[in-house]
Amino acid sequence: MQKKTFLHNAIEFGALGVESLENDMFSAGFRSNKQYDNYHILITILSIFIRFFILLPLKLIIFIVCFILCAFVFTISNYLKITWLSNLLFFAFMKLFKFVLGIRSRNFGRKIKSKKPHIYVCNHTSFLDFLVLSSYKFHHAVISENHGGMFGFLFKYIISKNGSICFKRSDKKDKNTVKIRIQKHLKNGQAPMIIFPEGTCVNNNYSVLFQKGAFEFGVDVYPVALKYKKVLMDPYWNRKKHGFIQHILYLITRWRIDVDVFWMPETSIAKGECASDFSHRVKSMISEKAKLINTPWNGYFKSQLIHAEHDLFKLAVKKVFVRICSISNNEKNKSNGNEFNEYLNLYRIHVKKENNKIYFDSMNRNQFYTECCIEFLKFKSLPKTEREIIVEKLGINSCVFNKQKQINICTCKS
Repeated sequence: MQKKTFLHNAIEFGALGVESLENDMFSAGFRSNKQYDNYHILITILSIFIRFFILLPLKLIIFIVCFILCAFVFTISNYLKITWLSNLLFFAFMKLFKFVLGIRSRNFGRKIKSKKPHIYVCNHTSFLDFLVLSSYKFHHAVISENHGGMFGFLFKYIISKNGSICFKRSDKKDKNTVKIRIQKHLKNGQAPMIIFPEGTCVNNNYSVLFQKGAFEFGVDVYPVALKYKKVLMDPYWNRKKHGFIQHILYLITRWRIDVDVFWMPETSIAKGECASDFSHRVKSMISEKAKLINTPWNGYFKSQLIHAEHDLFKLAVKKVFVRICSISNNEKNKSNGNEFNEYLNLYRIHVKKENNKIYFDSMNRNQFYTECCIEFLKFKSLPKTEREIIVEKLGINSCVFNKQKQINICTCKS
Protein backbone atom coordinates (compact mmCIF):
# COMPACT_ATOMS: atom_id res chain seq x y z
CA MET A 1 0.00 0.00 0.00
CA GLN A 2 1.29 3.45 -0.92
CA LYS A 3 2.52 5.45 2.06
CA LYS A 4 0.33 8.42 2.93
CA THR A 5 1.96 11.84 2.77
CA PHE A 6 0.94 15.18 4.26
CA LEU A 7 -0.41 16.20 0.83
CA HIS A 8 -2.66 13.10 0.67
CA ASN A 9 -4.14 13.94 4.05
CA ALA A 10 -4.58 17.61 3.14
CA ILE A 11 -6.49 16.64 -0.02
CA GLU A 12 -8.73 14.27 1.95
CA PHE A 13 -9.46 16.99 4.53
CA GLY A 14 -10.41 19.28 1.65
CA ALA A 15 -12.70 16.59 0.21
CA LEU A 16 -14.32 16.18 3.63
CA GLY A 17 -15.03 19.90 3.70
CA VAL A 18 -16.59 19.89 0.23
CA GLU A 19 -18.79 16.90 1.10
CA SER A 20 -19.86 18.64 4.32
CA LEU A 21 -20.98 21.69 2.33
CA GLU A 22 -22.97 19.46 -0.01
CA ASN A 23 -24.67 17.70 2.93
CA ASP A 24 -25.25 20.79 5.05
CA MET A 25 -27.64 19.47 7.68
CA PHE A 26 -27.17 22.47 9.97
CA SER A 27 -28.45 25.26 7.70
CA ALA A 28 -31.23 22.99 6.40
CA GLY A 29 -32.73 22.89 9.88
CA PHE A 30 -33.34 26.65 9.85
CA ARG A 31 -34.82 27.10 6.38
CA SER A 32 -38.47 28.03 6.05
CA ASN A 33 -40.78 25.32 4.73
CA LYS A 34 -41.90 26.01 1.17
CA GLN A 35 -45.63 26.30 0.57
CA TYR A 36 -47.02 25.18 -2.78
CA ASP A 37 -50.32 26.69 -3.92
CA ASN A 38 -51.66 24.65 -6.84
CA TYR A 39 -55.22 25.97 -6.65
CA HIS A 40 -56.96 27.94 -9.37
CA ILE A 41 -56.35 31.69 -9.16
CA LEU A 42 -60.04 32.41 -8.44
CA ILE A 43 -60.03 29.97 -5.51
CA THR A 44 -56.83 31.58 -4.21
CA ILE A 45 -58.33 35.09 -4.39
CA LEU A 46 -61.52 33.90 -2.65
CA SER A 47 -59.41 32.22 0.05
CA ILE A 48 -57.43 35.41 0.69
CA PHE A 49 -60.61 37.50 0.85
CA ILE A 50 -62.29 35.20 3.39
CA ARG A 51 -59.20 34.79 5.57
CA PHE A 52 -58.12 38.44 5.65
CA PHE A 53 -61.39 40.39 5.38
CA ILE A 54 -63.90 38.14 7.18
CA LEU A 55 -62.16 35.71 9.55
CA LEU A 56 -59.32 38.01 10.65
CA PRO A 57 -61.56 40.88 11.91
CA LEU A 58 -63.92 38.38 13.54
CA LYS A 59 -61.07 36.57 15.31
CA LEU A 60 -59.53 39.85 16.48
CA ILE A 61 -62.83 41.11 17.94
CA ILE A 62 -63.39 37.83 19.83
CA PHE A 63 -59.78 37.81 21.03
CA ILE A 64 -59.73 41.43 22.24
CA VAL A 65 -63.05 41.18 24.12
CA CYS A 66 -62.21 37.84 25.78
CA PHE A 67 -58.63 38.90 26.52
CA ILE A 68 -59.70 42.12 28.30
CA LEU A 69 -62.27 40.26 30.42
CA CYS A 70 -59.83 37.48 31.37
CA ALA A 71 -56.99 39.95 32.01
CA PHE A 72 -59.19 42.01 34.35
CA VAL A 73 -60.21 39.02 36.48
CA PHE A 74 -56.69 37.54 36.24
CA THR A 75 -55.17 40.75 37.65
CA ILE A 76 -57.61 40.77 40.57
CA SER A 77 -57.04 37.07 41.34
CA ASN A 78 -53.27 37.58 41.36
CA TYR A 79 -53.57 40.64 43.59
CA LEU A 80 -55.78 38.74 46.06
CA LYS A 81 -53.58 35.63 45.64
CA ILE A 82 -56.48 33.33 44.71
CA THR A 83 -54.31 30.56 43.26
CA TRP A 84 -57.03 28.25 41.93
CA LEU A 85 -58.70 31.11 40.04
CA SER A 86 -55.38 32.32 38.60
CA ASN A 87 -54.61 28.80 37.36
CA LEU A 88 -58.07 28.50 35.82
CA LEU A 89 -57.74 31.85 34.02
CA PHE A 90 -54.21 31.05 32.82
CA PHE A 91 -55.56 27.87 31.24
CA ALA A 92 -58.39 29.97 29.73
CA PHE A 93 -55.78 32.28 28.16
CA MET A 94 -54.12 29.26 26.53
CA LYS A 95 -57.47 28.02 25.22
CA LEU A 96 -58.27 31.50 23.87
CA PHE A 97 -55.01 31.71 21.92
CA LYS A 98 -55.54 28.17 20.63
CA PHE A 99 -59.06 29.02 19.41
CA VAL A 100 -58.09 32.30 17.71
CA LEU A 101 -55.09 30.74 15.95
CA GLY A 102 -57.18 27.78 14.79
CA ILE A 103 -54.93 25.14 16.35
CA ARG A 104 -56.21 21.58 15.98
CA SER A 105 -54.11 19.13 17.96
CA ARG A 106 -54.25 15.34 18.03
CA ASN A 107 -52.82 13.89 21.25
CA PHE A 108 -51.25 10.46 21.45
CA GLY A 109 -50.27 8.83 24.73
CA ARG A 110 -51.08 10.01 28.25
CA LYS A 111 -50.25 13.40 29.72
CA ILE A 112 -49.44 12.84 33.39
CA LYS A 113 -49.09 15.34 36.22
CA SER A 114 -46.81 13.46 38.59
CA LYS A 115 -46.66 14.21 42.31
CA LYS A 116 -42.88 13.77 42.20
CA PRO A 117 -40.62 16.58 40.89
CA HIS A 118 -40.44 16.27 37.10
CA ILE A 119 -40.00 18.24 33.90
CA TYR A 120 -41.29 17.94 30.35
CA VAL A 121 -38.88 18.36 27.42
CA CYS A 122 -39.92 18.94 23.82
CA ASN A 123 -38.58 19.84 20.39
CA HIS A 124 -38.99 23.52 19.51
CA THR A 125 -40.47 25.13 16.38
CA SER A 126 -42.32 28.26 17.49
CA PHE A 127 -44.04 29.91 20.46
CA LEU A 128 -46.97 27.78 19.26
CA ASP A 129 -45.36 24.83 21.03
CA PHE A 130 -46.08 26.32 24.45
CA LEU A 131 -49.70 27.11 23.51
CA VAL A 132 -50.32 23.60 22.17
CA LEU A 133 -48.87 21.90 25.26
CA SER A 134 -50.44 24.26 27.82
CA SER A 135 -53.96 24.10 26.38
CA TYR A 136 -54.33 20.34 26.93
CA LYS A 137 -55.45 19.04 30.37
CA PHE A 138 -53.29 21.50 32.37
CA HIS A 139 -50.93 24.40 31.70
CA HIS A 140 -47.14 24.56 32.05
CA ALA A 141 -44.48 26.92 33.28
CA VAL A 142 -41.76 27.57 30.71
CA ILE A 143 -38.16 28.78 30.42
CA SER A 144 -37.78 31.57 27.86
CA GLU A 145 -35.10 33.93 26.67
CA ASN A 146 -35.74 37.58 27.51
CA HIS A 147 -37.68 39.30 24.70
CA GLY A 148 -38.94 42.80 24.21
CA GLY A 149 -42.05 44.06 22.44
CA MET A 150 -45.43 42.35 22.64
CA PHE A 151 -43.96 38.95 23.50
CA GLY A 152 -42.07 40.47 26.44
CA PHE A 153 -45.25 42.23 27.60
CA LEU A 154 -47.30 39.00 27.55
CA PHE A 155 -44.56 37.11 29.32
CA LYS A 156 -44.14 39.71 32.06
CA TYR A 157 -47.81 40.24 32.89
CA ILE A 158 -49.35 36.82 32.14
CA ILE A 159 -47.00 33.90 31.47
CA SER A 160 -44.59 34.65 34.34
CA LYS A 161 -47.45 34.49 36.87
CA ASN A 162 -47.49 30.68 36.87
CA GLY A 163 -43.79 30.35 37.71
CA SER A 164 -42.39 30.72 34.17
CA ILE A 165 -38.83 32.02 34.10
CA CYS A 166 -37.20 34.54 31.77
CA PHE A 167 -33.43 34.95 31.41
CA LYS A 168 -30.74 36.74 29.41
CA ARG A 169 -28.68 34.23 27.46
CA SER A 170 -25.65 36.54 27.36
CA ASP A 171 -25.57 36.92 31.16
CA LYS A 172 -23.78 33.98 32.82
CA LYS A 173 -24.87 35.08 36.31
CA ASP A 174 -28.47 35.10 35.11
CA LYS A 175 -28.11 31.48 33.96
CA ASN A 176 -26.96 30.37 37.41
CA THR A 177 -29.88 32.22 38.98
CA VAL A 178 -32.26 30.44 36.58
CA LYS A 179 -30.98 27.01 37.67
CA ILE A 180 -31.66 27.88 41.31
CA ARG A 181 -35.14 29.17 40.44
CA ILE A 182 -35.94 25.99 38.47
CA GLN A 183 -34.89 23.82 41.42
CA LYS A 184 -37.15 25.84 43.74
CA HIS A 185 -40.01 25.58 41.24
CA LEU A 186 -39.65 21.79 41.06
CA LYS A 187 -39.69 21.49 44.86
CA ASN A 188 -42.71 23.77 45.29
CA GLY A 189 -44.89 21.60 43.06
CA GLN A 190 -46.16 24.49 40.93
CA ALA A 191 -47.25 24.20 37.28
CA PRO A 192 -45.18 21.43 35.61
CA MET A 193 -42.12 22.89 33.90
CA ILE A 194 -41.72 22.52 30.13
CA ILE A 195 -38.22 23.05 28.72
CA PHE A 196 -37.17 23.26 25.07
CA PRO A 197 -33.55 22.01 25.31
CA GLU A 198 -32.65 22.99 21.73
CA GLY A 199 -32.72 26.61 22.90
CA THR A 200 -33.75 27.86 19.46
CA CYS A 201 -36.54 27.37 16.93
CA VAL A 202 -35.98 24.66 14.29
CA ASN A 203 -38.15 24.09 11.21
CA ASN A 204 -39.77 20.85 12.47
CA ASN A 205 -37.90 18.73 9.94
CA TYR A 206 -34.68 18.44 11.97
CA SER A 207 -33.61 18.35 15.60
CA VAL A 208 -30.43 20.00 16.88
CA LEU A 209 -28.35 19.46 20.02
CA PHE A 210 -30.25 19.30 23.30
CA GLN A 211 -28.43 21.44 25.87
CA LYS A 212 -27.62 19.22 28.85
CA GLY A 213 -28.71 21.76 31.51
CA ALA A 214 -32.30 20.51 31.36
CA PHE A 215 -31.12 17.01 32.31
CA GLU A 216 -28.98 17.89 35.33
CA PHE A 217 -31.74 18.30 37.93
CA GLY A 218 -31.95 14.62 38.87
CA VAL A 219 -35.72 14.38 38.31
CA ASP A 220 -37.94 12.33 36.00
CA VAL A 221 -38.15 13.61 32.44
CA TYR A 222 -41.30 13.32 30.30
CA PRO A 223 -40.38 13.57 26.58
CA VAL A 224 -42.93 15.22 24.27
CA ALA A 225 -42.71 15.27 20.46
CA LEU A 226 -44.50 17.83 18.27
CA LYS A 227 -45.05 17.29 14.55
CA TYR A 228 -46.80 20.02 12.56
CA LYS A 229 -48.57 19.44 9.26
CA LYS A 230 -47.17 21.94 6.78
CA VAL A 231 -49.78 21.72 4.02
CA LEU A 232 -51.69 24.91 4.90
CA MET A 233 -48.99 26.84 6.78
CA ASP A 234 -45.37 26.99 7.90
CA PRO A 235 -45.11 26.81 11.72
CA TYR A 236 -41.41 27.73 11.86
CA TRP A 237 -40.71 31.08 13.54
CA ASN A 238 -37.63 32.58 11.90
CA ARG A 239 -36.98 35.47 14.27
CA LYS A 240 -34.36 36.98 11.97
CA LYS A 241 -37.03 37.61 9.34
CA HIS A 242 -40.26 37.95 11.33
CA GLY A 243 -41.05 39.64 14.61
CA PHE A 244 -43.64 38.32 17.05
CA ILE A 245 -46.52 40.46 15.74
CA GLN A 246 -45.72 39.67 12.10
CA HIS A 247 -45.53 35.94 12.81
CA ILE A 248 -48.76 35.86 14.81
CA LEU A 249 -50.60 37.77 12.04
CA TYR A 250 -49.33 35.20 9.55
CA LEU A 251 -50.61 32.35 11.73
CA ILE A 252 -53.98 33.94 12.50
CA THR A 253 -54.70 34.36 8.76
CA ARG A 254 -54.20 30.65 7.99
CA TRP A 255 -57.19 28.35 7.70
CA ARG A 256 -55.98 26.23 10.60
CA ILE A 257 -52.88 24.81 12.28
CA ASP A 258 -52.71 21.01 12.51
CA VAL A 259 -50.28 19.38 14.93
CA ASP A 260 -49.73 15.90 16.35
CA VAL A 261 -48.58 15.70 19.98
CA PHE A 262 -46.88 12.56 21.29
CA TRP A 263 -46.77 12.23 25.09
CA MET A 264 -44.18 9.63 26.11
CA PRO A 265 -43.69 7.81 29.43
CA GLU A 266 -41.29 9.25 31.98
CA THR A 267 -37.63 8.35 31.84
CA SER A 268 -34.72 9.03 34.17
CA ILE A 269 -30.97 9.04 33.98
CA ALA A 270 -29.62 5.49 33.81
CA LYS A 271 -26.82 4.02 35.89
CA GLY A 272 -23.46 5.02 34.44
CA GLU A 273 -25.10 7.66 32.24
CA CYS A 274 -24.10 11.33 32.40
CA ALA A 275 -26.33 14.32 31.63
CA SER A 276 -24.99 14.56 28.05
CA ASP A 277 -25.72 10.90 27.32
CA PHE A 278 -29.17 11.26 28.88
CA SER A 279 -29.95 14.29 26.70
CA HIS A 280 -28.90 12.43 23.53
CA ARG A 281 -31.05 9.44 24.43
CA VAL A 282 -34.15 11.59 25.06
CA LYS A 283 -33.48 13.60 21.89
CA SER A 284 -33.28 10.38 19.89
CA MET A 285 -36.67 9.27 21.31
CA ILE A 286 -38.31 12.59 20.38
CA SER A 287 -36.73 12.68 16.91
CA GLU A 288 -37.87 9.14 16.15
CA LYS A 289 -41.43 9.77 17.34
CA ALA A 290 -41.82 13.06 15.41
CA LYS A 291 -39.87 11.71 12.39
CA LEU A 292 -37.25 14.44 12.61
CA ILE A 293 -33.76 14.13 11.13
CA ASN A 294 -31.53 13.79 14.18
CA THR A 295 -28.42 16.01 14.01
CA PRO A 296 -25.75 16.59 16.70
CA TRP A 297 -25.06 20.27 15.91
CA ASN A 298 -25.47 23.08 18.45
CA GLY A 299 -28.40 25.30 17.44
CA TYR A 300 -26.78 28.36 19.05
CA PHE A 301 -24.40 28.52 16.07
CA LYS A 302 -27.40 29.81 14.09
CA SER A 303 -27.07 33.26 15.62
CA GLN A 304 -23.42 33.50 16.60
CA LEU A 305 -20.08 31.69 16.46
CA ILE A 306 -19.31 30.30 19.90
CA HIS A 307 -15.52 30.48 19.82
CA ALA A 308 -14.96 28.21 22.83
CA GLU A 309 -16.97 25.38 21.25
CA HIS A 310 -15.45 26.06 17.84
CA ASP A 311 -11.96 25.64 19.33
CA LEU A 312 -12.98 22.47 21.17
CA PHE A 313 -14.33 20.94 17.97
CA LYS A 314 -11.03 21.73 16.21
CA LEU A 315 -9.20 19.89 18.98
CA ALA A 316 -11.65 16.99 18.68
CA VAL A 317 -10.92 16.69 14.93
CA LYS A 318 -7.18 16.72 15.64
CA LYS A 319 -7.53 14.08 18.35
CA VAL A 320 -9.48 11.76 16.04
CA PHE A 321 -6.93 12.27 13.27
CA VAL A 322 -4.06 11.49 15.68
CA ARG A 323 -5.79 8.28 16.71
CA ILE A 324 -6.31 7.27 13.07
CA CYS A 325 -2.64 7.85 12.30
CA SER A 326 -1.38 6.00 15.37
CA ILE A 327 -3.40 2.77 15.39
CA SER A 328 -3.48 -0.18 13.03
CA ASN A 329 -6.23 -0.87 10.54
CA ASN A 330 -7.51 -3.81 12.62
CA GLU A 331 -7.89 -1.57 15.66
CA LYS A 332 -9.66 1.04 13.52
CA ASN A 333 -12.18 -1.48 12.29
CA LYS A 334 -12.71 -2.82 15.80
CA SER A 335 -13.27 0.70 17.16
CA ASN A 336 -15.74 1.59 14.44
CA GLY A 337 -17.69 -1.61 14.96
CA ASN A 338 -18.04 -1.64 18.73
CA GLU A 339 -16.88 1.34 20.78
CA PHE A 340 -19.05 3.97 19.09
CA ASN A 341 -21.85 1.75 17.87
CA GLU A 342 -24.44 3.21 20.26
CA TYR A 343 -23.65 6.80 19.29
CA LEU A 344 -23.62 5.91 15.58
CA ASN A 345 -27.10 4.43 15.98
CA LEU A 346 -28.39 7.72 17.41
CA TYR A 347 -27.10 9.82 14.53
CA ARG A 348 -26.90 7.40 11.62
CA ILE A 349 -29.60 9.22 9.58
CA HIS A 350 -28.25 12.77 9.72
CA VAL A 351 -26.69 12.77 6.25
CA LYS A 352 -28.73 13.53 3.12
CA LYS A 353 -26.67 11.42 0.80
CA GLU A 354 -24.61 8.45 1.89
CA ASN A 355 -21.12 8.34 0.42
CA ASN A 356 -19.06 5.18 0.78
CA LYS A 357 -15.78 7.00 0.11
CA ILE A 358 -13.25 6.01 2.78
CA TYR A 359 -11.06 8.77 4.22
CA PHE A 360 -7.59 8.21 5.70
CA ASP A 361 -7.94 4.47 4.88
CA SER A 362 -10.19 4.24 7.91
CA MET A 363 -13.79 5.49 7.77
CA ASN A 364 -16.38 7.37 5.74
CA ARG A 365 -17.44 10.96 6.37
CA ASN A 366 -20.35 10.05 8.62
CA GLN A 367 -18.18 7.88 10.87
CA PHE A 368 -15.38 10.46 10.96
CA TYR A 369 -17.61 13.33 12.06
CA THR A 370 -19.47 11.07 14.48
CA GLU A 371 -16.21 10.26 16.25
CA CYS A 372 -15.29 13.95 16.18
CA CYS A 373 -18.62 14.72 17.87
CA ILE A 374 -17.90 12.06 20.48
CA GLU A 375 -14.54 13.63 21.31
CA PHE A 376 -16.13 17.07 21.31
CA LEU A 377 -18.75 15.95 23.84
CA LYS A 378 -16.00 14.42 25.99
CA PHE A 379 -14.25 17.80 26.05
CA LYS A 380 -17.52 19.58 26.86
CA SER A 381 -18.31 17.22 29.74
CA LEU A 382 -15.14 18.28 31.56
CA PRO A 383 -15.19 21.13 34.10
CA LYS A 384 -14.54 24.56 32.61
CA THR A 385 -11.07 24.90 34.19
CA GLU A 386 -9.94 21.55 32.74
CA ARG A 387 -11.23 22.52 29.29
CA GLU A 388 -9.27 25.77 29.43
CA ILE A 389 -6.10 23.91 30.43
CA ILE A 390 -6.54 21.46 27.54
CA VAL A 391 -7.07 24.24 25.00
CA GLU A 392 -4.03 26.08 26.36
CA LYS A 393 -1.80 22.98 26.35
CA LEU A 394 -2.83 21.58 23.00
CA GLY A 395 -3.58 24.95 21.48
CA ILE A 396 -5.32 25.45 18.18
CA ASN A 397 -1.97 26.18 16.54
CA SER A 398 0.13 23.65 18.45
CA CYS A 399 1.47 20.48 16.89
CA VAL A 400 -0.87 17.78 18.19
CA PHE A 401 0.24 15.49 15.42
CA ASN A 402 3.24 14.54 17.55
CA LYS A 403 2.27 11.23 19.14
CA GLN A 404 4.24 11.99 22.31
CA LYS A 405 2.05 15.04 22.98
CA GLN A 406 -1.26 13.19 22.99
CA ILE A 407 -3.38 13.60 26.14
CA ASN A 408 -5.77 10.95 27.41
CA ILE A 409 -9.07 12.73 27.97
CA CYS A 410 -11.42 11.21 30.52
CA THR A 411 -15.12 11.01 29.74
CA CYS A 412 -18.01 11.99 31.95
CA LYS A 413 -18.69 8.31 32.52
CA SER A 414 -15.39 7.70 34.32
